[in-house]
Amino acid sequence: MKIKLERVNDAVHFRATNPDGLTIDIDGSAEVGGENLGMRPMQAFLSAMVSCSSIDIVTILKKMRQEVTNFRVDVEGLRVDEHPKVFHTIHLHFFIGGQVKEERAHRAIELSLTKYCSVSMMLKESVKVDYTLTLEP
Repeated sequence: MKIKLERVNDAVHFRATNPDGLTIDIDGSAEVGGENLGMRPMQAFLSAMVSCSSIDIVTILKKMRQEVTNFRVDVEGLRVDEHPKVFHTIHLHFFIGGQVKEERAHRAIELSLTKYCSVSMMLKESVKVDYTLTLEP
C-alpha cells in the first residue's frame, strides 16, 4: 500500500493521494500555521478508524440478512494532556436504521472492533475503544 503526500501551500496544508488518484487534504491547526484547508491528522485518523469499522459492520449485517437503510457514526477521541497527545479513549456511537435486530447489530460491531477492522486492531493494546448503539426505524 502506498500513499503520496505533497505540500500544497507554503504553510502546512498537505494532500495525500492514493494510487487511484483519490485525495484527502490535511492541514494543521492555526497555532502551527494551518489555514483550515483540511482535516487535522488526528481527525483523519479517527475518520480512518470509523470508516474501516463501518465498512465491516455494513458488510457483516448484509451477510446476516439485515436490511440497513441508513447508517451513521459519531466518534469522539479523548487525548492525553501531554505530548505526544495520543488518544486514550475512543467512543463510537452507531446509529443504524432499517430492519436490523439489536443482537445482530451488536455482534457485527463487536466482530469489527475485535477481529476485522485493522485500524481498531492497531489500537487494542493502548487505547480504550467503546461504543453505544441506537437503532432507528
